[in-house]
Amino acid sequence: MKCLKCGSLMVSEEFTDYQQTGPYSFTGWRCLSCGLILDPVILDHLALYKEAEKPALFREILAEVGS
Repeated sequence: MKCLKCGSLMVSEEFTDYQQTGPYSFTGWRCLSCGLILDPVILDHLALYKEAEKPALFREILAEVGS
């Protein structure tokens, strides 16, 4: 997947929640260049924005991941 913030490569990554506020580990995407991280929680929070209030980058990210 291509990063929508900087255009670099995003890779699938397994993240670990050491504070155990949710599932112990989960899969997300991380940009190798700028460090942008997308995971299910981030995408859920982005989806809560009203369409008019969503910054353009958020709209592009949600369109890219199919939400």
